[in-house]
Amino acid sequence: FVSAQIALHIDCGTEDDLYIPNKRLHEKWDALGVKHGYIERPGKHDGAYWNKSIDAILQFVDRFFDKK
Repeated sequence: FVSAQIALHIDCGTEDDLYIPNKRLHEKWDALGVKHGYIERPGKHDGAYWNKSIDAILQFVDRFFDKK
């Protein structure tokens, strides 16, 4: 999700140590109606995971700054 003031996005691997807390935060934001982006995919917090997700992250950042 991108607005003029804040952009929220979670991208987490399902084997990451922070997967469960990130998933819970995503679910809480959904329940509260907080707009945000969320991606989960297989992997852990390492270079192999981020090599797969860097394009999506850069697109998210580009969309946020393009609105400024």
